[in-house]
Amino acid sequence: MNARQKQAMKATGLLLLALLVLVYFIYQVYLVASPRLSTEVVQSYTVSDSVNSTAFVIRNESYMTTDSNGTIISVIGDGARVSKGEEVAAVFNDKDDAATYASVLTLKSNLARYQRLNSQNTPFAVNVNNMNKSISNSVIDLVSLVDGGNLDGMTDAVYDVRDKIITRQIATGQELALGSIISNLTSQYATLNKQNGSFSRIRSDASGYYFSGTDGFETAASYETVKDLTVDDIQKLLKRDATKVPQEAFGKLFKDFDWYLACVADTNKVGGLSVGSKVTILMPHSAVSTVPAEVVSITASQKDKKTALIFRCNYMNSDIAQLRKEEVQIVMDTKDGLKVNSKAIRVNDAGEKGVFVKAGNLCKFKKVDIIYSDSGWVLSKEHEEAGYVSLYDEVILEGKDLHDGKIIS
Repeated sequence: MNARQKQAMKATGLLLLALLVLVYFIYQVYLVASPRLSTEVVQSYTVSDSVNSTAFVIRNESYMTTDSNGTIISVIGDGARVSKGEEVAAVFNDKDDAATYASVLTLKSNLARYQRLNSQNTPFAVNVNNMNKSISNSVIDLVSLVDGGNLDGMTDAVYDVRDKIITRQIATGQELALGSIISNLTSQYATLNKQNGSFSRIRSDASGYYFSGTDGFETAASYETVKDLTVDDIQKLLKRDATKVPQEAFGKLFKDFDWYLACVADTNKVGGLSVGSKVTILMPHSAVSTVPAEVVSITASQKDKKTALIFRCNYMNSDIAQLRKEEVQIVMDTKDGLKVNSKAIRVNDAGEKGVFVKAGNLCKFKKVDIIYSDSGWVLSKEHEEAGYVSLYDEVILEGKDLHDGKIIS
C-alpha cells in the first residue's frame, strides 16, 4: 500500500468518525428536544358529597338527684342501659371509704377481664395479620383519645389494647402466668372488700341510659317537639348558654334510645336530602368519630335560604352520651372509583373516552367510565372486564401520535 492509499484511508476514517460524532450529537439533541413520556399511576379514591355544619344534640333526658351530701361513686359505666330500680351509684359519708370502694370496683372489673381471657388459655387457630391490624386500630383509637384529652374513655381503651395483645399471645402459644395474676387480684379484692365502710345505694327510678355528668343543657329543647324546630330555633339553641344545674343532681338518665341532631345548612347544598334519607354524620373534633343517622325533618327558611335539618340516631355509648354542641360533616353520598388525571383523558376513533396505558414498551388504549369529575382529575368506575382502566395502571399524561399498539421507549 503506497503513501497515497494510506492517506486516502486515513481521510476516509476521519470522515466516518466525524459522521459518527455528528449522528451522536443529533441523537442527543433529539433526546433533549423530545421529552420522555410523562406517566401517572392510577389509585383507588373515595369522594364524598357532604356539607359542614354545627349541630345541637337533643335527648329525652332528666336529672338524677339525691338528698345525700356524701361522696357519690357510680357503680355502672356511662352510657350503660339500666332498668327501673337498678343500682346506679353509692353514697359514702367518708371519703376514704369512697376511695376504697372505687378501688374494689376497679379490681372487680380487672378480675372479670382476666378470668375471661384465662378461659381461652389454649392456642387456637387465628389470622395473626388480622389480629395485629385490630391491635393497631385500638392503639390509634387510644392515641386519638389522648390527643383529644378524653380522659373518660381512656381507661377502657387501655384495657382494650391490653386484652387484644394477651389474646394474640394466647393464640400464638406464648406462656402467660394468667393464673398467678388472677390469684393476686382475687386476694386484693377480698382484702379491700372487707374494708368497705357503710354507704347508701341510689337506684334508678326509670329505665334508660345512665350518664354520671351534667352540662346545663338538659332542658334546653323539648324532645317531644324536636321535629318542629325551625332555622331560628336551632340558631338560638346553638347560641344559648348553659343553665345552672340543680345542686342535688349527680347525673342524668336518657329515657329513650333515639336521640337527635339539629343543625342548619345552606338550602342549595342539601337539595338531595329528603325525609327518610340515610346519611353518615362525621364528628372530626369528637371521640365519637362517626354515627349513622336518618333525616326526620327538613324545614326551609325562605328569607335567608337556610334549611333546618333534624337527624335521628340510635347509637349509644359513653362518648355519645357526652355530645352536645358539635362540629359535624353530613355525608350524603359517597362514590368509590379510580382517580385518573384529566390530562390523560383521550377520545378514540370510536368516540370512546379513555386513556393510553404504558404496558411494557407498548401503548394500549383503555376506556374510562367517569362517575365524578373535579378540577384536574376524574373518578372512573372500576370494571372487572378487560378494556377498562385498572388499579395501578400507568397512564400516559402527555405524548404525540399515541395510538393503540404503538411501540414506546
